[in-house]
Amino acid sequence: MAESSPEDVLPEHEDVATFYERRAALTQWVYDTVPEREVHAILKHALTEQDRLNQPADPAKDLAQFACVAPNAPTPSAQAQATFERAASSPDSEASALYARAAAEGHWRAAARLISRIMDDEDWESAQPVIAWLLHQKVPSGWNKLADLLQATSSYDGASTSDLANDFILGLRWRAAQAGDPVAQITLARLFEKEGEAKIAAALTTCAKQHNEGL
Repeated sequence: MAESSPEDVLPEHEDVATFYERRAALTQWVYDTVPEREVHAILKHALTEQDRLNQPADPAKDLAQFACVAPNAPTPSAQAQATFERAASSPDSEASALYARAAAEGHWRAAARLISRIMDDEDWESAQPVIAWLLHQKVPSGWNKLADLLQATSSYDGASTSDLANDFILGLRWRAAQAGDPVAQITLARLFEKEGEAKIAAALTTCAKQHNEGL
């Protein structure tokens, strides 16, 4: 997977060695649950399984099959929630480390936020173990974040995503949405709305906001 060099994303006055050390610290907690050697296997299994299940999007059929459910994910501890809220209100320079701490304490939304922040720097490699952690924990967001990774890498540097890849990415998001991931739901809702599929867009939007008022 193509990715930017550290020089492209280095904060001012930070050298490359410090950059890599800081990045490693953001994901080291994953290996307390998921051995580093298993990350690739978890991602590969997820992709293989989705390839077997994947079907082209059909808004009418999708609407008939959609039932709004809460995310099937662990409820965070009070400590993890407090760390998550602190991260959300912290300066940008401190937020990633706090999201990593909250994720290490078991907060799946913190892990998802951390992935987004890492991917904003086009650091696909560092995002992968955190995605594997979500998938290992069977959190629906793992499917949506895997879709984000594929979307980003397949369209990197202005490349066009193929129809086949787009269908696969849509399938991952739909799987996450059906399992209750609000971000996947709102992402698909916006896509369906652009395509004039108002009923499924409305159903997805209502469900997403029911379980995540911030969307």
